Amino acid sequence: MFDSSKFYVLKENNQLEVKSAKGGLPNSLWETYSSFSNTHGGTILLGVTEKEDKSLYSIGLTEAEVLNLQKIFWDIINNPNKVSSNLLVDKDVRIEQMDSSYILVIDIPEATRYEKPIYINDNPLMAYRRNFEGDYKVTRLELSNMLRDADINSPDSYIVENKDMSCFCEKSIATYRNYFESYKEKEHPFNDDTDEEFLIHIGAAEKGTDGKVHPTKAGLLMFSYHHEIVNVFPNYFLDYQDKRNLVGDMTWRNRIWSSNGNWSGNLFDFYYRIIYNLHEDLPVPFQLDGIQRLDTTPMHRAVSEALCNTLSNADFNNTSGLVIKQYEDRLYFTNPGALAMPLDKAIAGGKSDARNKVILSMFNHIRIGERSGSGIPRIFGATLEAGYPKPLLLDSFNPDYTELTVFIKKDKTNTITSTKSIDSNLTEQEQIIVDYIKQYGFIRRSTVEDILGIKERRANVILKELVSKKVLRLEGKTKTIKYYLV
Repeated sequence: MFDSSKFYVLKENNQLEVKSAKGGLPNSLWETYSSFSNTHGGTILLGVTEKEDKSLYSIGLTEAEVLNLQKIFWDIINNPNKVSSNLLVDKDVRIEQMDSSYILVIDIPEATRYEKPIYINDNPLMAYRRNFEGDYKVTRLELSNMLRDADINSPDSYIVENKDMSCFCEKSIATYRNYFESYKEKEHPFNDDTDEEFLIHIGAAEKGTDGKVHPTKAGLLMFSYHHEIVNVFPNYFLDYQDKRNLVGDMTWRNRIWSSNGNWSGNLFDFYYRIIYNLHEDLPVPFQLDGIQRLDTTPMHRAVSEALCNTLSNADFNNTSGLVIKQYEDRLYFTNPGALAMPLDKAIAGGKSDARNKVILSMFNHIRIGERSGSGIPRIFGATLEAGYPKPLLLDSFNPDYTELTVFIKKDKTNTITSTKSIDSNLTEQEQIIVDYIKQYGFIRRSTVEDILGIKERRANVILKELVSKKVLRLEGKTKTIKYYLV
């Protein structure tokens, strides 16, 4: 029997569409299929309408009528002249009973970046997205963004043949190499490279068709100068604003932006110019490793991840800049470009799908962004462990951008707090896992590794113990296993 109550959450999130389908499949169904696929997914109910009080009720279709709708639906969605791609499997389209009649429930997932845009009528310009006014046809800029993101090659890997090695900032490269050498083995072969060889090895430069070495887009963004970068990315702009404890009509206490001319303006230098500010208000408990005091915490690493994610996931071809704002109680990260993967998968973690994979790799070389796919789970896990409010992650369209808000103070109103409730039968690490699942519904082994900072073998031991205690149950096989509370 159909339970309408669970669909009101979808309605609140603009992920529910109801259609009567009294005279057959409505043509607008395919626009909604396209819009849900290109946005955050959603559910379509056929044979349903909405009363004035916003409650749902069936229009009285028979089981035979709904079976016919289901058959016609499958016939059309598998026709490439009507729909560019069918994302659905059998379980996504089901018949349910509502009141004394029948309805068709169609669950539509968000397409991956490689599948977008999903369009109709064999015309990419007939691609749709969802907003609070309904389905709207994408703009040419949005379409261009989706087509570019669908490229199997990382967009920052391409060579910039109209630039040569003189566009690089030598000071930035020297500083990066110092970090690289300090974090790698002393005998690492890259340490003996010339600068040109080194940049080729890390993906920042490449030999062109003319036999000469040129920067890649990643190398240009990481190590060049602002005036060189904007020749290739006209809308490139980095902006950090310190908005802590403002008085009167102050707009910011400190501002660092890429075009002011007193520094290079590249991504690498921007990271190190602001990261210590972002860490400044984070508490550091007195902890010793031997006789050395530890000066970093999971929250320090989470904030570093947030900044790294923002820089490595930005779409620098977009029309807006990248902005970081620091407040007394929160850090706000926004970058041009929608999320490169569905929102729920970004939060769950696992396989990384960074927009700029080469930039992320270069940060990884110097121990920033420690593990692919771990960034968002690490941020969520660290704030949970610290008892801070849950981070806010969202993306928006037209223009496309992503926002992440990380809270760095406990919520005094207690409206959003950690769900921690200590169980004497659980170890501290087990309790953190349980608290994480209470907030996010499930956990993967890779997420356990990230939030606890442990290796795969230890994570498996802890999860196995929680299953044996009948605290957790698992679903799925091998790489798809998820753990839920019993």
